[in-house]
Amino acid sequence: MKKYVIIIGLVLCGALLLTACMNMTFTGDPKERANPDTVLTNSVTDGDIVQLYGNYIISASPTSLNITHANNGYLTLTASNSKESVGVSDIIVWGDYLVSAYYYVAKTYTPPDGTSYTDYYTQVNIYDLTTLGKGTQFAFESLYTVQLDGKCEYVKTVNDTLYLFSNFKVGSCNKYEQHNFGFYEENGEKKGVANILVVDASIAIRSYSTLVAVNVQDEFVSTSAQWYGVTGEVCFYSDAIIPIIMDTNYSSSNYFVMKLSAFTLEKEGVINEKDYKLINRYALNYDGEYIMIASYSSSEGSRLNIYDSNFNLFGSVGGIAIGETLKSVRYSENYCYLVTYLQIDPVFKIDISDRSAPIVVDELKIDGYSIYLHILDDDLAFGVGVGADLYTSKITLFDTASEQINEIKSIEIPSTLLYASVDPRSIFIDRENQMIIFIGVTIEKEEKLINGETTSVFYATYNMFLLEYPSLDSEMTTVKISNKYEMASKEQRQENELLNPRCVVIDDYIYIVSQNKIKSYDFNRGYKEKSVLLLP
Repeated sequence: MKKYVIIIGLVLCGALLLTACMNMTFTGDPKERANPDTVLTNSVTDGDIVQLYGNYIISASPTSLNITHANNGYLTLTASNSKESVGVSDIIVWGDYLVSAYYYVAKTYTPPDGTSYTDYYTQVNIYDLTTLGKGTQFAFESLYTVQLDGKCEYVKTVNDTLYLFSNFKVGSCNKYEQHNFGFYEENGEKKGVANILVVDASIAIRSYSTLVAVNVQDEFVSTSAQWYGVTGEVCFYSDAIIPIIMDTNYSSSNYFVMKLSAFTLEKEGVINEKDYKLINRYALNYDGEYIMIASYSSSEGSRLNIYDSNFNLFGSVGGIAIGETLKSVRYSENYCYLVTYLQIDPVFKIDISDRSAPIVVDELKIDGYSIYLHILDDDLAFGVGVGADLYTSKITLFDTASEQINEIKSIEIPSTLLYASVDPRSIFIDRENQMIIFIGVTIEKEEKLINGETTSVFYATYNMFLLEYPSLDSEMTTVKISNKYEMASKEQRQENELLNPRCVVIDDYIYIVSQNKIKSYDFNRGYKEKSVLLLP
C-alpha cells in the first residue's frame, strides 16, 4: 500500500502569537489527537489543557478547572474549580483519575539593574473521576498532592506510571565567579554541565530539572530524579526517559542526551552531541535498543547518529545539506525524514533499516520549509511548515511508497495561522470518519479612511479545516467557527476570540474547546453550529 507524506505550509503572524496554542492530546480509538510520542510507542499519553473522560470534556484555564457534559451536541457545565494561578501547565486523564498541574509565583528577584527574575512552583493534584454521573455533585477533593520547584513542563503517563517534569531557575547570593555544577560524576571527574550563569554582581541564576514518577498501583508511591542544566525537551518511552540537556551557558554547541530507566529513574548513560544542535524532541528516537539522534552543525550540515545500548556510536550518516538549517525530523520504523532550509526546502529520506549503516536514499526540493513532520501510520504521514509565500499556508502531498519521494498535490490556505505551527498536538485525527482536523486563524487587512487618513485595519476569523484521508481527490472543507472581528477592538475580541482552542470529537459532533467557551458542530448537518457554552 502506498505511503504519503503531507507537508503543511503555514504563516507565523506575530499578531497572532497572543493566542499561541498550548500542549494537547487525547487518548482513545478510533478518535485521537496527534500525539508525537505515540507514533512508535503507543503506551505514552500526553497531558494538555483539554481532556476527555467518556462524554465529559475537562478543560483548564489559569482561573478555573471545568468539567462539561456533552450530550448530542448539547453542553452542560457539571463542575468548576476556581484557580488563582499564574498559569496551567497540563491536565491529564489517567484511568479514572484526573491530574492537574498549575504553577504559581514562588519569589521574585530584582538586581540593581531593575531586571526581575521570577521563581515558580507547580502544584499537582489527583482527583477521582468515578463519581461523575452518579447523581451527586462532583467535588474537587484531592487524593494526592505534590509540589514541584519551577514550572511543570510535561505531564505524561506511560502504562501505569505518571511522570511530572519541571525546570527551575533560582536566584543565588553575591557571587562574581562562574559556578560549576555537574549532574553526575565518575571517578571524581565531572561529566555533567555547568549550570550557574552570573547575571551581575548581586544575583546568579541556577538551573536544575526535576522528574517525578508516580505509580498508581502502589497507592501513588513516587520516586524522583534531579539533575543540573537547562533541559529543553524530554522524550518518554515505555522503558526509558531521555532528557535533552543544554550546557549551562545556553550554548547550542554542547548538548547531552541522558537515558533514565523507567520509574526508578536511574541514570543508565549519557551521550554528548558536542558542536551539533538538537532542534527538538522529534529529532530523537529510541526503539528499545538503539538511540537515534538527528542534529546539525552550521559548518558540517546535518547528520544522523545511531547509538547502541552501551551508548557507543553504532551507525552514522552526515554532511547533509551543508550550510542549511535542520528544521524538522520524523522517524518511522525503517526511515528517518529530515527537512532542512536555506532558500528551498529539501526533504531527505534516510533508510535506517540497517541501524549500523543509515543511508540517504532520496531528496526532494520544494518551496518553503517544514517545521514539523508526523508519521500517522503505515499509509500516511503529515507535517507543518512554511510555503514559498510566507503569508500562505500550504498542504502538499508526497508519495513515498518507494525510495523516491514524489509530489502529488498541493492545497493553499491564504493568510492563515494554523495552531499546529505552535504545537502539533493541536491536530485532531478522526480515524472513524477518516479526517484530520486543524484549527486556524485567518487574517484580513482592509484600508479605511479614519480621521482623514488611510489606515490599515486588521480582522481575524477563526476557522476549522477538515481534510479527508487517504483520498487524494477530496477537497479541504473550511468551517467558520467565529465571527469576523476587528483585532484592535477589545469588545469584539472578547466576544469572538477563542482562547487556546482545541478540538475533540464525540459521536457525531465536533467540539471546539477554548479556555473561555465550548462550541459544538453537527457532522450530519454540514458542520452546523448547535450550541455554545460560556465557561467561568
